[in-house]
Amino acid sequence: MQTPIRLFAGALIVSLSTISWADESSRIDHYKPKASETLEQAVENLSEYNSKLADILAKDELSADDMHNVHELSYTLEEALKKIHTDLAEVADVLE
Repeated sequence: MQTPIRLFAGALIVSLSTISWADESSRIDHYKPKASETLEQAVENLSEYNSKLADILAKDELSADDMHNVHELSYTLEEALKKIHTDLAEVADVLE
């Protein structure tokens, strides 16, 4: 009886550990972020979507819909932050 349990536990561990093998390029994106092609767009998106996020988080309790909306907002916030980070790194290089 121990063998089936051990086999199941081993299979579960192996299957869960394969999740960590996935690299960033194979990640599935669920939502299309709002474009942040310029620094100005990125700052606008960061401000707008951060405000939306703050409104959701100001609630006493978060519903499943709220969590879904936070997840969706995070894609645009991530893109905006990437663009800002990249552009500021370039500015830092120029200044040095």
